Amino acid sequence: ETGLPPMAQHLPLLGRKAKCLMLALKLVPEGRPPLPLVVTRETALADAEAQLPEASACVLSCYFESDSGTKFVQGKRVEGGEGHGPRKEFFTAASSDAIGRFGAPMSLPVGREGVEVTAKVEGNRITLSSEADPSAPASLLMQVGVRDHVTLISQSGEEVAGTVTAKPNRGALVLDQPVKSGEWSVARCQVQRPATPLFEFHRGTGQYWFGAYAGDFSTPSGELLRS
Repeated sequence: ETGLPPMAQHLPLLGRKAKCLMLALKLVPEGRPPLPLVVTRETALADAEAQLPEASACVLSCYFESDSGTKFVQGKRVEGGEGHGPRKEFFTAASSDAIGRFGAPMSLPVGREGVEVTAKVEGNRITLSSEADPSAPASLLMQVGVRDHVTLISQSGEEVAGTVTAKPNRGALVLDQPVKSGEWSVARCQVQRPATPLFEFHRGTGQYWFGAYAGDFSTPSGELLRS
């Protein structure tokens, strides 16, 4: 009726932007409002999973959680920005999450209240000790495994981080790389478990493609896939 050619049959004639617009028009039902999506930057992909619709595609209206935010969306305090800017940030964060080899950081209890745990760092070896409670270092390191990525933060804000390659005894860790030597009191400990990335870099094409286990959910390898 409009006199336009059947564009869907002649996609090679369209430019990149025109193809994107046509795809959006075909996928998103007419009159469907944008979907509010509240996520954190550190776990954007996993946070979005439970909020995305199953029936059809939609335009996302993205918001990032913030303790100092001035707005409330879905009962959560969020940053003030909205529109194209946060949506672009979301896809950047989700892409980074999809190629990451570790999960979201988890905080581990360093010891009982009032118990000081000291870290002695030499090269790539970290030894923990505590005069007040000798069992505290072992209790902490029981929650850290080989291949985990661990970050230790001192009372002054200094931090050391690396992937654990060995645990020679109950109070020591060996990292995959040397870190700054020193001795200080541990304030916080964060650990990230290994994760199988959805996308992997292929040198032949210079691009990211779905990894070998991207669609594998039935085997132990599938359990490590990012949500």
